[in-house]
Amino acid sequence: MDINQIKLLVIGLTLLGSITFFVFGINILFRKRKLKKYGIKTNATVVAVSFRGRPTVEYQTEQGLLKVKSLSGSPTFFQKGNVVQVFYDKEKPERFCIEGDIAPIFLGLICLFIGTVAIGMSVIAYLFIK
Repeated sequence: MDINQIKLLVIGLTLLGSITFFVFGINILFRKRKLKKYGIKTNATVVAVSFRGRPTVEYQTEQGLLKVKSLSGSPTFFQKGNVVQVFYDKEKPERFCIEGDIAPIFLGLICLFIGTVAIGMSVIAYLFIK
């Protein structure tokens, strides 16, 4: 392999990683939107909060009482015993989002930003490789 082939390989791998970040960001944003639009809305009780602020919530589904730990959270936002509104997927009740939790939106936007910037940098690098 000559140096140009190696450069193209590095740019290609960077572009692949960039696209992955971009798609991950879109997935996070649309998942929350889809849950809020089509999910079942119910009240949940915060039964525990981890050191990092991730709440474990308990809510009633059509299948029964479900206890699930959130993947996101804020140490100041959730407290044990709070009642929060959640939207859950009827087919996968363990998939839910908490009303008012902006952490998933923030994470999605960060991933979109990183992906977009990295895609742009990959394209610029490709244009200047010749």
